[in-house]
Amino acid sequence: MTFDTTPEEAKQQTKHQLVQECLGSKYIRLSLVNDLKVIENTENSTTSIMCDIQKNNETISIEGVGNGPIDAFYSSLSQELLEQYCSLSSYHFLEFGIRADLLKRNRRNWSGSDAYVEAVLVVRNDEGNDFIFRSVRQSVINASLSVALIAVEHLINLEEAVIQIHHAIKDAKKRKRSDLVSSHTMKMIQLIDRGGYTDTIRKQRELDDDRY
Repeated sequence: MTFDTTPEEAKQQTKHQLVQECLGSKYIRLSLVNDLKVIENTENSTTSIMCDIQKNNETISIEGVGNGPIDAFYSSLSQELLEQYCSLSSYHFLEFGIRADLLKRNRRNWSGSDAYVEAVLVVRNDEGNDFIFRSVRQSVINASLSVALIAVEHLINLEEAVIQIHHAIKDAKKRKRSDLVSSHTMKMIQLIDRGGYTDTIRKQRELDDDRY
């Protein structure tokens, strides 16, 4: 794994800005709350994790097992949200890396024990495209869980934006506003540029059919 910034990350950030513009106040934010419990099983090299996630005004209890805390956390959180956000099934945990930035340590502590930590998480979708997320904290566990939250937050908001634009295109067609259809279609192309949302759009079309 490399910690160097990739060209694709700039495109990913541009897409994220578009998602924020599309959703506005409806953007979903995830954060860790209350206590965090991590248990390492040295016999079978697995990790159990228990924690609470704040999803806007809703608290979600997460409990899962994986090959290390980041795998356990990312997998269990994705599984918890999968019923609501079907696109999460098209992404899987690929790589995780962590490094200490000794240049950002406290100058009074020359041992480097309080150095900042950068965590990098790579997830891949079914089309083979990689998505990279980063987080810098002063704790290994905080950086690890934070980068997983950033990844899942990005993916679920991207799905929300895809759904919103889908409805906007449908409404514009109904009103015979070709200008808006064109504008919204360009946004949709940007949002689904690297795949992962075919099932989301199919699900919305099925829901649309059920309403009539």
